[in-house]
Amino acid sequence: MKFMRLTLTGMMLLFTMALTAQAVVRGVVTSSEDGEPLIGVTVFVKGTTTGTATDLDGSYEIQVDPATGVLVFSYTGFRSQEVLVGGRTTLDVQLEVASEVLSEVIVTAFGESTREKFTGSATTVNSEQIARRPITNITQAIAGSGAGIQATIGGGQPGSAPAIRIRGFGSVSASNAPLYVVDGIPYDASIANLNPDDIENITVLKDAASTSLYGSRAANGVIMITTKKG
Repeated sequence: MKFMRLTLTGMMLLFTMALTAQAVVRGVVTSSEDGEPLIGVTVFVKGTTTGTATDLDGSYEIQVDPATGVLVFSYTGFRSQEVLVGGRTTLDVQLEVASEVLSEVIVTAFGESTREKFTGSATTVNSEQIARRPITNITQAIAGSGAGIQATIGGGQPGSAPAIRIRGFGSVSASNAPLYVVDGIPYDASIANLNPDDIENITVLKDAASTSLYGSRAANGVIMITTKKG
């Protein structure tokens, strides 16, 4: 009984010492660029499973050993940071932006991608292929460049361009023409006005996955034209 009583007393003493060794550390996590508070930053004690997250004001509160505890701050798009508490009860932290991380998650409506990474259906015609063909307008370069791309002869008027059909005839009364995008901007003028010598490449987007970024205007496909730059 004495041995058990001593053991229980020792356990209670150790538990009390463990509680007294912990202290509440508070602080605010902000961005180093604009000083704005960061919401949802993960804060945890290194080497343990104790953790928390910042609130709407970027504030956090966590229990840690003030003498030897190390807090780890991590947030998407920012560099992780380890800070020694060092006996402090208030610890404000500024996280630096990790530009190399942000570059991996940037998505643009008008961008470039390699063929290995592209999962949609597209056909590409570059400037070398255009130069090898005796054409007077760029629609002649598009005709026959890929499967399912049809071109019908225009009205015969000088300067008129053939009608391009990428996904067939989808409507009886509405337009069946594709959406032309020149250097990232929708182009509503006559496509025959563009000089074939000024074209760097032409990309024809055919399936719904690759044209979904353009909404209903891309129902008949999208022809993206990139012009040469100085």
